[in-house]
Amino acid sequence: MCVRFLVPGFEFGGRAGEALSALKAGGEPVPPTLEIFPHKPAPVVFVDSGAFTAQYMLFGYSAQFAGKAKPTWLPNARSETAFTLPTWRDSLAQRRCLVPAVGFYERSRQKTERLFAAKNEVVFFLAAVYKDFPSLAAKPGGAKFPKMTLFDSPANRSADRLAAQNQRRFAILTKSADEVVGQVHDRMPVVISENSLDDWFFGDFEGCFHRSNVELVSKVET
Repeated sequence: MCVRFLVPGFEFGGRAGEALSALKAGGEPVPPTLEIFPHKPAPVVFVDSGAFTAQYMLFGYSAQFAGKAKPTWLPNARSETAFTLPTWRDSLAQRRCLVPAVGFYERSRQKTERLFAAKNEVVFFLAAVYKDFPSLAAKPGGAKFPKMTLFDSPANRSADRLAAQNQRRFAILTKSADEVVGQVHDRMPVVISENSLDDWFFGDFEGCFHRSNVELVSKVET
């Protein structure tokens, strides 16, 4: 289960990096990394009309199950069953996206968290899906609009507000843990490298569930 990760606050290259740089244009300086928690906005890359673009989205789907008064927050989708479950199948088929990351955390049975990052310290991507949900702020007595902007600038506030109104949310796809992450937890996010962007968006995206060009290591935080 991946519910805490780090996104890069610095510029990086590639098509996804160029799309993300537009979100930060004219904004204030930010820390080298930004920590993302449940319900917090994160910069997300997706394809619109064949072009890479980026937008802030809230972390976690919101699902209403029978017998429950309040919606259930769903941060992750199992890649093994996302093809068939109604909550995920349309999103996986039509609304795949990627979240840039420099690390993610997994919690052991002893409730200790371990940070995992790329061995060569490059930016990688967490495979995800997204969907628009009815805005809570649009309902009587609903919540105020969440602050969507991590890299604040006048140029992107309008787009961020639209995302907040639509409650565009993403969920991270997971798979069985590899040998490195498996020492802490039996699940991990599906990790994708810059070289696999075309596969994820335009080609054999299912193959991304079974391979990764990112070598992960466990990091000791200082």
